[in-house]
Amino acid sequence: MYKRQLQYFLKSCYLGGEIGSVIWEYKSKSKKLITRFITGNKELLGYVSCNSLYDFSNDTETKLELDWNKGKDFKIGIYDLEQLKKMISILDDTELKIELDMYKDRAVSMVINDGYSSMKYMCSDLSVINKPPLMQNIPDFQTLIFTLKDSKKKFSAGYKVFESDTFFCVLENKKSKDKGLDEIVFSIGYNNKIPTNRVDVCFGSPLIGLDNKEHFYNSKLVVKIFEILDMFGVVSTMLISNQGLVLISNDKKHAPTNETKYGIRYDYYFVELNV
Repeated sequence: MYKRQLQYFLKSCYLGGEIGSVIWEYKSKSKKLITRFITGNKELLGYVSCNSLYDFSNDTETKLELDWNKGKDFKIGIYDLEQLKKMISILDDTELKIELDMYKDRAVSMVINDGYSSMKYMCSDLSVINKPPLMQNIPDFQTLIFTLKDSKKKFSAGYKVFESDTFFCVLENKKSKDKGLDEIVFSIGYNNKIPTNRVDVCFGSPLIGLDNKEHFYNSKLVVKIFEILDMFGVVSTMLISNQGLVLISNDKKHAPTNETKYGIRYDYYFVELNV
């Protein structure tokens, strides 16, 4: 696996520091490297998978047949994602040789070599890492929003203005110029009880199926996810449910125009806040 692909996978579950510990699991039958994680406040649950090996020297993809454990299944407990991220950054930008010292199906340590230098990371016992629950009874999503570059940029800039206000509200755009195209705004700083300073960012989507209730979500988490989307630069979608759940994904099963880059697929679920 190339260093850059490993870094992309790691950053996708690190979320700019929101996630500290994870378990990576390789399935030799499905040929996928997967991880599931949850924030400490349980506001976000994520699923990231690496589904192919990407060769950066000629921009080609092949099956994800990892030889880290001689082609067998394995689990890696990573207790300090930030430290691993910093250690990998020291290595040369080339194809890496990765070897695991195993105890049963669990890695005890991981040695990563770039051909000139190497690093050894001591893996964690799996029992000390928080295991997120499986997603059950996922509600229907009422609307789909394409995460356009300009909207993401404006939302992130608006968040920086209101750093102490970590919430945004999904509202109808009362000043829509293109009916059916820009009927939804994300309002940062909105308060339904008192007049406040606020920034309304249009996300270019029809208000199909959404109710007229006020739904609040964590602005900081969305900004962190937008940073991942910008890192890949691919088409992704945001799906919103009236049941208080939002999904940001690049999986084609949610929209045929979604794109996967460097073999990495992501699903980020975050829940409505009681404000």
